[in-house]
Amino acid sequence: MIRIANAAESFGDTEAAAAFYRRAADLQPGSAAAQIGIARSLAEQGKLDQAIDTLRSAKERDPSNTQLDATLGRLLVATNRPAEAVAAFDEGLQQDPRSVPLLIGRGVALDAMGQHADAQDAYRKAIEYDPENSAARKDLTLSLALTEGHARDAKSRAW
Repeated sequence: MIRIANAAESFGDTEAAAAFYRRAADLQPGSAAAQIGIARSLAEQGKLDQAIDTLRSAKERDPSNTQLDATLGRLLVATNRPAEAVAAFDEGLQQDPRSVPLLIGRGVALDAMGQHADAQDAYRKAIEYDPENSAARKDLTLSLALTEGHARDAKSRAW
């Protein structure tokens, strides 16, 4: 069911994808993948608050699932709620302190809050764990550019 939902989603049919993800969730109520799929479908339909509620409910059932934390954090950043996003990323990092997606997400949320030095620390940790991660490097470069007085040397410091 998840594969069919993923296929519908890849073809841009978010309503069909949501229906298949819901059916998968009915068949496997504890499936984090189904809940994440439902949330993604809702978000693509512009129903961001419903997507966030879906992930929070799933998180209550599966508190150690870091994919739920990462997806929730990204949605919270997208809805301009970076402090809540940092909390979601931090919760996931308690489970997996070396998670590169969680570290990058944390950095993005911190940058959105204007806490660039802390964001840069998160990006640097992500790069330490995955030196080839281009997203972490690009986000570090952007964060450095946002930091007053570092715009000129942002590129050289990130590499």
